[in-house]
Amino acid sequence: MIKILYLFMFRLIFVFVITFFFSCNNDKTDNINTDLINNQNTFNNPTKSQTEGPVLQFKSKEHDFGTISEGEIVLHTFQFINAGKSPLIISDAVGSCGCTTPTWSNTPIKPGESGYIEVKFDSKGRVGANSKTVTLTANTIPNKTYLKINVHVKTL
Repeated sequence: MIKILYLFMFRLIFVFVITFFFSCNNDKTDNINTDLINNQNTFNNPTKSQTEGPVLQFKSKEHDFGTISEGEIVLHTFQFINAGKSPLIISDAVGSCGCTTPTWSNTPIKPGESGYIEVKFDSKGRVGANSKTVTLTANTIPNKTYLKINVHVKTL
């Protein structure tokens, strides 16, 4: 019985050793792409794609509603222009909380054309000073743009 156990263990170890040696046979050399290392894309050195892409330019990125009463819903329209050289596509707009709701056109904005982002703020349950942001995601560099609203909500 012990001989059978030793024979079984020997075969099992032999199979593992052979498997190990064959799995380590890797003659392929990895070719590392150096494009990321030699990337000249910096803020001070724009590339062709940066200078020819869309540019999201707002008249103002911040709005103050002043003081409103709790329960009021206020709306502000942020106007912008595509100051770039290719169509601007805003793929997403997200408010920092559920009380802040942005709406925008999902159609591409051609160079030189204007568009808008409407931001609605619901003051229900938001007594006091409020500062909210709307994050826009677009095909610009950088791809995130932030709009800000401020409002002070007083109780009824």
